[in-house]
This record gives sequence, C-alpha cells and structure tokens, in this order.
Amino acid sequence: ALGDLVSYFKLDLLKILEELVTNEEAVIRKEALNTFSLMLEHVSKDDLVNIVIPAIITINPKKLFTSKLASLDLMVAVYPMCQIKEQQILLNKIVGMIQEESLILRRNLARHMGTIAKYVKKDILLHGFIKQFKNLVIDD
Repeated sequence: ALGDLVSYFKLDLLKILEELVTNEEAVIRKEALNTFSLMLEHVSKDDLVNIVIPAIITINPKKLFTSKLASLDLMVAVYPMCQIKEQQILLNKIVGMIQEESLILRRNLARHMGTIAKYVKKDILLHGFIKQFKNLVIDD
C-alpha cells in the first residue's frame, strides 16, 4: 500500500515528510523518519537521485536545529542506497556538519559514523573519516 502511495504522490508525500521530520517534537520527528525510511524501500534509483537526495540536502533551513538533525538522519538512511557520486555528496555534507557548534548534533554525528563507515571506501575511511571521528571523540 505504501509503495502505491509513493508512486502516485511522491512529491506531495516528500514535502509533507520534510515538514514533519523537522518538527520540534521528537516523537513526531522520529515517526516521520520511520515513514521516510519505509518510503525509501519503494523509491526508484532515478527518484532517489533526482528527488530524494536534493530534498534531503536542502531540507527546510528555517528550522535550523531540527532541520540539521533530520537531514543527518535522512542522509544516513539514504547513504547505503546511493551510488558513489551521491554518496560523496552526502559524505561531504555530513563532514561539514562536524564543524557545527551544537553538541547534540555532534553527538548524533558520532552515533551515526559507524553506520556510514560500513559503506565508505577504505581509502576515504583511513585518510579522512577516522580523523573526523577522532575530532568528535575528543570533543567535550
């Protein structure tokens, strides 16, 4: 049933989920992220590249803090499904978040790094990713 909804209403559904995943209320955000993850199972590779990834990268900047948390969670959910080119775009965005001041965002980054590391090429993992992880680990 969800697959049928996604195919007919993917843009509308994505816009609604974008709003819900940036909601201030953690329970709403979590359930929206769960729904988004279920939706990803029914999205074509073309839609992933042309609709989903751009939506994640440009998620509502007006809700600054919650949008960053949501964007991070969504990038981690999408990352394993992506081709190398899209993975690099997402990885650059994730690494950029490491410089953020928010302790909560940095903790979430540290929590997700193991998941992402499973899919990163060995040379990137050894020469860049581990250094970034160390920066997070030694942070207060």
